[in-house]
Amino acid sequence: AFDPSGALKRCQSVLDSAFFKSDRGIASAMILGLSRAAEAEPDAAEELLVALIRIGGLDAVEALVELTQERIGNDFGDWAARLAITRLADPEVRGPEDDDGRDALCAALERELKPRSEQDRDATLREALDEARDAFATGSARSAYTQAVAIVKTLNEQLDKLEATREHSRESRMECFRVLRELDLALLETSALSDLLVLGGDGGKAKGASVPHPLGEVFERLTQWLLMREREPLFPGEALPHRTLRVRRLRALLHTVDADGAFGDEKNADLRERRLRGTKILLARTRDDAPSPLRRIVHAAAARSCEALLREDIAEVSDVLIAVVTHLSSEADLVTFAEASMVPEVESVFRAYATLVERTERQARATAMRTRAGMDALRQLTKHLPAASGPRVEALRAALLRFASCLEAMASASSLTELSGEGDEQGSRFAPLADTVETLARLVDGARRRLGEMRPDEPPACAAAMRLVDLSALHTMRGNESAYGDAVAGAVDSMREELPLHIAEVAANILVATVALPIDAPIQLRESAVPLLKRRGAALPPWLPPSRTLGGFFILRALGAGAVGSVFVARRAEEKADERAQRFALKVPEYGGTAARTLSEEQFLQLFRDEAGALLAIPQHPNLARLVTFDGGAKPKPILVMELIEGPTLERLIETGGLDMARAITVMTGIASGLGAMHDIGVGHLDLKPSNVILRDPDGPGPALETPVLVDFGLAGRKVRPGCATANYGAPEVWGLLPKGHVPAPSCTDVYAFGCMMVEALTGQTLFDGDSDVGILMSHLSHDGDLPMLDALSMDEELIGLIDGIRGCLRQDPRKRLTIREVKERIEAATPVLQQRRWPLATA
Repeated sequence: AFDPSGALKRCQSVLDSAFFKSDRGIASAMILGLSRAAEAEPDAAEELLVALIRIGGLDAVEALVELTQERIGNDFGDWAARLAITRLADPEVRGPEDDDGRDALCAALERELKPRSEQDRDATLREALDEARDAFATGSARSAYTQAVAIVKTLNEQLDKLEATREHSRESRMECFRVLRELDLALLETSALSDLLVLGGDGGKAKGASVPHPLGEVFERLTQWLLMREREPLFPGEALPHRTLRVRRLRALLHTVDADGAFGDEKNADLRERRLRGTKILLARTRDDAPSPLRRIVHAAAARSCEALLREDIAEVSDVLIAVVTHLSSEADLVTFAEASMVPEVESVFRAYATLVERTERQARATAMRTRAGMDALRQLTKHLPAASGPRVEALRAALLRFASCLEAMASASSLTELSGEGDEQGSRFAPLADTVETLARLVDGARRRLGEMRPDEPPACAAAMRLVDLSALHTMRGNESAYGDAVAGAVDSMREELPLHIAEVAANILVATVALPIDAPIQLRESAVPLLKRRGAALPPWLPPSRTLGGFFILRALGAGAVGSVFVARRAEEKADERAQRFALKVPEYGGTAARTLSEEQFLQLFRDEAGALLAIPQHPNLARLVTFDGGAKPKPILVMELIEGPTLERLIETGGLDMARAITVMTGIASGLGAMHDIGVGHLDLKPSNVILRDPDGPGPALETPVLVDFGLAGRKVRPGCATANYGAPEVWGLLPKGHVPAPSCTDVYAFGCMMVEALTGQTLFDGDSDVGILMSHLSHDGDLPMLDALSMDEELIGLIDGIRGCLRQDPRKRLTIREVKERIEAATPVLQQRRWPLATA
């Protein structure tokens, strides 16, 4: 505007440079930006336009046609249009002879560059749309709406032609290209038609709620036609004839994804189904297509299709990420996908995942270097997942962070003994990884289902495979013949099948390295595949004061976390440096998303105080974890300090086959004794299960048996609350089956759970098994102690009294159950017989 001649020279210098020779698309880009320049300095703009047409290709002529739609005024562009028509006859511009789509494009451009007054032809769809807009500007809304309805009719007629075209001849292919281009320009690249239809007052919908919006039907037909033509992948070595037609189809499909949406108030299942169908086909193409000139536009269409799922709230970013990386495993493909994204958060996530791919595939000299790089990239991926965007995104972030922490713990181990947790307060490092892998696999399976993939209705196999690795490690340590390496290989294969490949590869690099570990070795500080997980355990929370002191206790490390609280290992503050000083389990309430769904923060904190009150009432007992103190005024959070019980859980002993009959008897009598002390004062534990029973290591030398100790009193109290149990051990009244006019005592609920636990302690099997918690709950509600498993155990006549005692624990009516003291008497009476039996007791 202030230096047109200087600006023209600078533009010409770009066209004369090597930069233009490497990217001739600059010519069309300049043309598309000329409308503003033409308003300020038409002469200079015209001179540049002619220069661009003279050196540009077919895309420059297309850009000129778009520029003429701007109606800049006077005779701007006429000279360039005449030059372009001449250029269209140039073989260099027309391209190869076997490209019928390119010939059709040249013919269409020539027709549109010539004034309609010089031609005997009907208006194109875009020209008809321009006339309807003119009618609105210069006439009336009614006349504009009438013309818009006529355009919809023409659209359907054009779609009829398109659907009838078989593309078997040059003429049919050229007609197909012409129609598709008109539909693209008039329907997909502008919202003008949809806007004009709104002038009818009902958005263009015919009267009657069951009649769909006319453009919804058009989009359905066009999308269906495009997907049918583009569903088959390109195979290696396959020729790509009529490339321009193929590009136009994919371009129209991309525009269909961008333009298709809810019309007026219509947002129905048809749109959702179109979105999912298109995404599924395009993602399959990204996976199966051989390299070709179409590859980038296929990826672009797939990226925009995924973003449409986000736009319509059909999926979350985590669903899209999982679906895409299930299909794409190449770093270059993921970068292309990111480049095509129009949503910054989506682009960021895919660039982060591409980095993960690059790091896990890097051919470093040392496996440890590649593993460290993969772990770093995995953590970076969690940072790029958009914050507060949805529950599934947060679930994936949390699962990936747990996954990384579990792998760090494994990578820092020096031996199988350290990995298995034998004699280690941290416990097995396989078990938390198995749980986390199961969570990840379920998130992956759910995402793939939501995006239309048919999946078998089976639980994840990778978690069971990881638990087999744990058992194989234990058998190896005990000198038994073991196939630990085979178990690791099976777990790796399962993870590669059920998790995104390169997330699985991070775990595979670490798991495979454990095969070479010795059975036992000193715990030492050493260079690990990842930063060493120090003995203090998991990362401490950000709210913890810098002094790491709460209510007079110094926090040593995190012990565990659940939905309602975190537990830490602590010492008294004045003894924090004394390695021999007693350690405690310090519990802090955590009011988060799980609790917030059903409780206010005040109600939640009241439950925490109730737990402390229940514990204060419990007498000291060798089979109950001892309360040390409760400080409701501790800052920044209240604390509950308990005796720290160290040793294996009953659940782990059962799973690993480490239980014997002597231990089973000790557990049953000891826990019954501890429950008796609680029931004497009217308090129930209300969450009795094997994982809440720890066998404390004997204090002194000698063969003394461990003491079973009941821990985790988070649900303890004087009242039975709905749902206050775990599925495998919950009494019928916990799930709502209450005797009429009777309020069950918590002691009765504990007795039922104890009966379930007795069966598991004696047989190694849970009383009920099922594919879901719902199935297990129904089993609890549909018996009265008359169970096939107990019938099988009763075949041993010397155990009938004990089995009848178990039946007495499992009665549906709480009033008919035995007391815990009566159950203990049955166990003590059967002890001489049990000592002569091998563990586990056979149930068949």
